[in-house]
Amino acid sequence: MKVTNATNPEVIKAYNTNAAQDTSRLNEATRTSNIHQPKRTSVADRVDISTDAKLFNEIREAANSAPDIRMDKVAKVQEAIETGAYKPNLADVASKLLDPDISSRI
Repeated sequence: MKVTNATNPEVIKAYNTNAAQDTSRLNEATRTSNIHQPKRTSVADRVDISTDAKLFNEIREAANSAPDIRMDKVAKVQEAIETGAYKPNLADVASKLLDPDISSRI
């Protein structure tokens, strides 16, 4: 078989006809798919926070804003110790230390 550089006009004509048909089919498919596709709208991101999370945040903020040391109570106890009037109930102290419910310790 001999291969030459000579181009056959019939082959080129057939190729161009086939390419034009493929392009026409592609354009038709694109146009049809655009007609049947629903329009897309932009949706903004949104965050919903549960009521439990909001409550927890409020409690955390209240705890963070409260002073670490209540100086008024410290001053009263210091004064009672200095005057000898401080007589803690040891049974009360022990029961509060051993009580598993943290809210009763406060």
